[in-house]
Amino acid sequence: MIERSARWTMHVGLAALLFGGSACIIQGSDDGDDGSGAAASDGDGDGDGAGAGSTAGGGSGAGTPGADGVGPGGDPMPEASSPGEHVCAGCPEAVIDTADADAGTATIFSISGKVAGQVGQGRFIVLRDNGQFAGGGIYVDPSTGDFAQTLPLFCGETLLKVFFSNEAGTSAYVQRITNSGCLEGDVRVTVAWDETTNFWGTHLIRFGGTINDDFADCYSSFYCAPDSAYNDWGVAEDQTDDPIQDLDVHTDVMGVENIYYPGAEDGLTVMVENLDELGGLTPAGTLYINVHDQPTYVKQIGKLSPKEVLIAASVDGTAGTMEIIDEIYPCAADWLSACEADIP
Repeated sequence: MIERSARWTMHVGLAALLFGGSACIIQGSDDGDDGSGAAASDGDGDGDGAGAGSTAGGGSGAGTPGADGVGPGGDPMPEASSPGEHVCAGCPEAVIDTADADAGTATIFSISGKVAGQVGQGRFIVLRDNGQFAGGGIYVDPSTGDFAQTLPLFCGETLLKVFFSNEAGTSAYVQRITNSGCLEGDVRVTVAWDETTNFWGTHLIRFGGTINDDFADCYSSFYCAPDSAYNDWGVAEDQTDDPIQDLDVHTDVMGVENIYYPGAEDGLTVMVENLDELGGLTPAGTLYINVHDQPTYVKQIGKLSPKEVLIAASVDGTAGTMEIIDEIYPCAADWLSACEADIP
């Protein structure tokens, strides 16, 4: 058991994103997010810098992109609040569906299209009406401008915002998606990482379990899936209260994973693992944790070296509280294709 020394408890009320203003951002040379797709760091490795990067990082209460803390602040273009296209002169122009969509009972949604004038990768953010959010990157083929991404949805109504940037500014494409038949997650964990990596792993571990325990760690879309006996955590054979990893997208340049847990228990631990065994990459990314109706907690991960595990937080899914841990566990000595250490 490791010592958990740096904690604070987050149990706050609802937050709402503020909308208003012009329809595009003009990027200056001193802007904290240059749209290049690299997550910023202040030099200490924890990613508490000023840039949001390709992972569409959230923000603190002050709304600074790239800062740790609770929302609002995750939306780089809050003024683009209505469905449709929000494009300024010289900004990238995309062919993408912005019509209202019904996802039925699905908790994920796929988009695709083509963009001209984009520099680097695109970004997305999904917003709930109470101010909660999550985000990630969108790979854009540099030779064709084609893009495609699958992303997480909140239950009920989600406002999806897709962003493309160049030296002139940022364009936003906004779509309203409903899925009223899905099961609401008491706890949602989203991890998005940038183009410096091969593979991260997202973990939601129940009380008494350890990382990469097939029966006690929701870490895989194979083990932690509907109809799986491995993630039968609540009432026996009742799938409606089990955690699900519904999104597991990895490309050569970025990735995003999502876990949602409808009948969340207490004693949960959130971890992020760097599974790049070759040891050549120290990627950056963003962790989003949504617990009940509390404001989104955002952790900018400036780097996570290969065979390291970020022990991010403990969550009481019943009470709707979260305790921040924010510690790195070096797992090279206990590595067998993944971390086999007895943590937490």
